[in-house]
Amino acid sequence: MPALVAGCLLALGVASAAKAVEGCPISQQTLKTQLQQAAKEDSTGLDNDCWAVVVNRAGVVCAVAYSGENTGSQWLLSRQIAAAKAFTANGLSLDDAATSTAWRLRMKLTLGPSVASAGNDRITLNNATGHPHCPNDAGTQGAN
Repeated sequence: MPALVAGCLLALGVASAAKAVEGCPISQQTLKTQLQQAAKEDSTGLDNDCWAVVVNRAGVVCAVAYSGENTGSQWLLSRQIAAAKAFTANGLSLDDAATSTAWRLRMKLTLGPSVASAGNDRITLNNATGHPHCPNDAGTQGAN
């Protein structure tokens, strides 16, 4: 069963036979070890520590880990970003076709902005209705 991992602001599809928790492909300790190894191999030169979050296909959080010495070694907000990316990739995946937000990053870097995002950089969702609206219209009749 595919599971999804998000860390260092990327989400990657992962499948494994070893189940630490029902439906989860990885234990927290294995995730932490692999995340710390990936951080050591980082070639960006930024030397940023990061968070990783694993969710199973049901959206249950299986493991959360950080690469630094303690929780203060990396941006705390990155934990929420990693979780959001894991949930997003999971929600946009099928049982036989996992989606990775890392793919979107690669496509953006290699091909430039997508057609879907052209001109939409200021459109947000109305929290009450879920409909897109322009921030300048907030609080007006047209915003809903």
